[in-house]
Amino acid sequence: MEQQFEPLLNALKSTVWFHRQQAVQAVERIGGETAIKILINVLNDENENVRCQAITALVKLKSGQSIDAIIKALSDSSPKVREEASFALGILGAEEAIPHLIKALEDSVMRVSYAATRSLHKIGGSKIIKPMCKVLFDSADTVKIRIVEALGVIEPATDEDKKVLMNTLYKALDETNKLVVIWSAFSLVKQGAEEQVHIIIKEVENTDKMIRFNAVTALGKLKDKRSLDALRRALDKELDIRVEELLLKVIRDLER
Repeated sequence: MEQQFEPLLNALKSTVWFHRQQAVQAVERIGGETAIKILINVLNDENENVRCQAITALVKLKSGQSIDAIIKALSDSSPKVREEASFALGILGAEEAIPHLIKALEDSVMRVSYAATRSLHKIGGSKIIKPMCKVLFDSADTVKIRIVEALGVIEPATDEDKKVLMNTLYKALDETNKLVVIWSAFSLVKQGAEEQVHIIIKEVENTDKMIRFNAVTALGKLKDKRSLDALRRALDKELDIRVEELLLKVIRDLER
């Protein structure tokens, strides 16, 4: 078995990155413990495409022992590798990666932050409620928005988890950033506090077009017909084409 890897180990020393990438794919096809060790080592390759291919291969091999190495890749200099690592940890269901994925929400590259959000959802459940609530108020506003929105789709497993989640969302309504407030109210409605929809409805006529856009987006996701009158009034006054188009779509959807 070990002899199968000898030509591939040589190929992994090639000066042509594409040849090294092909060697990674071949190592994955063979599989087994030796393959996993080789692939973990490839995470140090100088080329981002080769490193990404190694992460993909480790996921396909369902390698639990590679989780620490993939967590380390969340700090890679390449956004492409950080994104791949973020997705990989979700696919592998790596609960030990939760605090690292929460930190990755702060990544300056949007697609990396998005991948971390998706993986937190995938690992999901009550396991991520307390860690996310704990870091919420010490996070940047962009991260706060992602966290409060994520809290809306989690189904708490215990009364204690539900209490922590709801108390955190209610506290977030006091934030100065209106986007954090809108998405906190959104998640409260998703969690059963339907009366909080009025907070979002109020913002569809905000003077800031970004706030209006987010409020209309949230109401569209909630599919709450109580917002129809306010949305129609907002449409009559709207001057921004992007917000106007969104208003038309949401109103049309709610009227069906």
